[in-house]
Amino acid sequence: MTGPERAPPPPPVPAPTMAITKSGPFGGNGGAAFDDTDWNENRVQISALGVIVNLNTGDTTQRIIGGLQTQWGEKIGPAHGGKGPLAQPATVIKFDKDERIGRVDVYSRSYHYPSDPPPLWIAGLEIWTDTRVYSFGDKTAGPTNQCVLAYGEVLLGFFGRSGSYIDQIGCIIGKAK
Repeated sequence: MTGPERAPPPPPVPAPTMAITKSGPFGGNGGAAFDDTDWNENRVQISALGVIVNLNTGDTTQRIIGGLQTQWGEKIGPAHGGKGPLAQPATVIKFDKDERIGRVDVYSRSYHYPSDPPPLWIAGLEIWTDTRVYSFGDKTAGPTNQCVLAYGEVLLGFFGRSGSYIDQIGCIIGKAK
């Protein structure tokens, strides 16, 4: 004797595909290119961010974003920059599960440094979420650029240029199709 026939399981729900856009690049043109796009293959919002602030060796009153590293869930992306001297202890922020990033402010400036022309590096970052603002580095000088995320968009990572410090940065933004 056999029991009632079982209905076949429903087909798996495919993961949403993402339309990926990038902001403009903000800052200078030194260092080597980096891009988090391929590291975040599941296309999820950043869950944690590590930032290193350095002091400028040419003028220790000036702060520079020296290093940046993103995390998505348990996956940690590559470190960008972080090779310069006078690094301060890293600051790691972990976003709450339901916390949404809505804006990134990028501050850049030319630095007092023994080179001609003086380098243009990223001086400060502010990450604006729906619950708080996270601030790093110097936000008093230089032009301010913004990555503003629209409703339904998520910050997937960053791209830019880095060497000893973060020379240039832009935002990688995703939206479900």
